[in-house]
Amino acid sequence: MIPDLLDSLPWSVHGAVAISLIAGLIVWVFGRRLFRPMLVLAALILGAAVGFVAGAAIPHEWSILWPVGVGAVVAGLIAIVAYRFVMALLLALSLGLAAPLGFFTYAELTGMYEGQPASAISDEDLLLPELQKQREHLERIDRAAETLLERAKNRESAEAESDDQQPAWRQRLEDTVNFVLKTAAQNWSDAPGSQKAMTILFAACGVVGGIVFGVLMPTLSASIVTSLAGSLIILTSGYWLATRSGLSLDSIAPQSAAMTLALWLSVAVIGLFIQLSLGVKKADKG
Repeated sequence: MIPDLLDSLPWSVHGAVAISLIAGLIVWVFGRRLFRPMLVLAALILGAAVGFVAGAAIPHEWSILWPVGVGAVVAGLIAIVAYRFVMALLLALSLGLAAPLGFFTYAELTGMYEGQPASAISDEDLLLPELQKQREHLERIDRAAETLLERAKNRESAEAESDDQQPAWRQRLEDTVNFVLKTAAQNWSDAPGSQKAMTILFAACGVVGGIVFGVLMPTLSASIVTSLAGSLIILTSGYWLATRSGLSLDSIAPQSAAMTLALWLSVAVIGLFIQLSLGVKKADKG
């Protein structure tokens, strides 16, 4: 599914992905030092754009450079003053996502909740556990059949509307996104109730801890945020380009969603250690 999607995309998209890979490597290694300047630069650009639009909309006799300059300066000052607040929000978002995913991944890989049902067990299931396993396999087959039937209907409807037919890559992209979302929803639905409760608890702790930690230690928080973001960009772009180049990654690519999440978090931890080691100043030799 994914190789077919990538093959149908234009080369300009792959070029943008290659640039993203380079940017991800830079963020992954030097994000701690670049985060504040990048935030201020983004604020300057945004403020200048707002000033330009406002200056063009309001009748005036002065140069357009005045509202552009004022907008850039005001936005830059806000970014500098509100740096801790912005850092706290970004870290809360990052940990609110990484903490539950990390716990869910650990629980899946270690089989922490193996054997626990996702819903209440009926008397029939208790008496015939082998029947329950067969029923689960049949349900999975039914879901796969429904998905294939839905895709076939979508293709038929797309071919019927030839005038408004969208590019093939867009249909493949929609199919891929729908498959990923359905798989994630099914994994969550199949998880035991206690695992769901702990995952939600980890998400809440990640958000609260991110806000507190981001305010108290914004520099270290920048390392955490950029290592998570950089590793995600590296893995996604690298897999994209390798698959498009025809390389077979079946032997080394993760075989499950849990292993994929574990790989992402592991690469993020490596990036965090790299940034922290680069941030330590060596003692002067006397």
